[in-house]
Amino acid sequence: MHKILLTAALGISLCASAAFAQNNSPWARVREYGGATPKNENRWLGAFDYPSDALRKGQQGNVIVAFDITVDGRAKNCVVEASSGSPSLDGVPCRLIERNARFDPASNENGPVATKGRYSVAFWLPN
Repeated sequence: MHKILLTAALGISLCASAAFAQNNSPWARVREYGGATPKNENRWLGAFDYPSDALRKGQQGNVIVAFDITVDGRAKNCVVEASSGSPSLDGVPCRLIERNARFDPASNENGPVATKGRYSVAFWLPN
């Protein structure tokens, strides 16, 4: 039962259907990349990344992270900018974004440039 609910309805980046989560999440969505373009945003996090201890406790929350986007299109130096109130939930986004996120970097007349990104992850269990 939890796997079906989890796959069908978990927050913005953890949902199998981003459109469903975006329309139903109780938190505002943050997606800022300073001119960089995400290449694989749908693969940064998945439904099974919801921490099992937080799931058992019914913990929910929105985590906003900030990170550098390098000239080679990688996310580095990720930090939690706004906590969900749960250390278990807060520990997920940075680890996975730094490992999985890829970007076409921002650029100017001299070529690719480093920039900053911000991203929110909603961990939620609908009633």
